[in-house]
Amino acid sequence: MLDLSSKISSFRKMVWSNEKKKSEKQLYNSTENSSKALSEIKIKLENEYNKYMEKREEFANSRKNEKIANISQHEKTLYNKFKEELLNKLIDEIRLELIDYSKSDEYKEKLKIEATKIFESLSKDDDSLILAVRESDKELFDFDTETMDDSKIGGFIIRNKDFTYQYNFSLEKKLDNYKYEIGSEFYKEIAENFKKEMEELYDSKN
Repeated sequence: MLDLSSKISSFRKMVWSNEKKKSEKQLYNSTENSSKALSEIKIKLENEYNKYMEKREEFANSRKNEKIANISQHEKTLYNKFKEELLNKLIDEIRLELIDYSKSDEYKEKLKIEATKIFESLSKDDDSLILAVRESDKELFDFDTETMDDSKIGGFIIRNKDFTYQYNFSLEKKLDNYKYEIGSEFYKEIAENFKKEMEELYDSKN
């Protein structure tokens, strides 16, 4: 149905890098009127061409949507189920990578710096706060810490002694918060493939 391994691999790399594409700004500083005029003409021609192509694309898409609308509800339900299973598989793979990352020296160094900085900042106004980390990470700190549940993958939690509130900075929590964004991007990634397959299926039945 889809090249699942390549889809998961490419999208996982995008998520794992945790980097957002930066837009490059181009500055045009022209002092010659002739250059400006040529640029304006070029832009005008490009706009006219783009409008023409947009109209053609709109027409093509309308025909595509008509075809897809004729696909049975059963097939769409199967697709939605498949899409959800694929997303869950992706989340599980990211979780495994986070577990591996939490064992690295790079992670431990960043954890020590980040957790200490945030804990010291918050505890200035509340001396009842406690820093909780995994048992294997407690040796990183030169002050008393408590043990955090290993199911949190890694990271840290800052809570008060009465357990009435907490600040959750665990890797598990970060992954949970990121799930919607991951799902949204991933669904866009495979949506076009679904359209193509539905068209092929429709054409094969006619």
